[in-house]
Amino acid sequence: ALYLYTNLYVDSVGRITNEAESNVLPVLNITSPQMGSAYSEVAGYNIITVAGTITDVDNDDVIVTAKLKDASGTVVATESTTVNECKVAEKFTLTFSVTSEISEGKYSIEVIADDGK
Repeated sequence: ALYLYTNLYVDSVGRITNEAESNVLPVLNITSPQMGSAYSEVAGYNIITVAGTITDVDNDDVIVTAKLKDASGTVVATESTTVNECKVAEKFTLTFSVTSEISEGKYSIEVIADDGK
């Protein structure tokens, strides 16, 4: 028998197959900081901790990135970490130091989980 496939894919371990791998997006759970938290340059109040868990049922490595944005949406600081093989919930922590380069005002934090797929 001769089989002709018009769509061939290479899976994550290098095998050729006729089925595309499906990817399930990672699940991000943020536990810190709390909404409305206040920070300053004063010692003890100058570290913003972004913490939570990340789960990827595909067991992919996931890059977690946090972006600190000012009121106009401009990114003023970025931190990231890679969480390896997180089929079950794995903890992550990212920190921002409040310095004179970050003026007083309202900020938001955008957190992104990327499994590369």
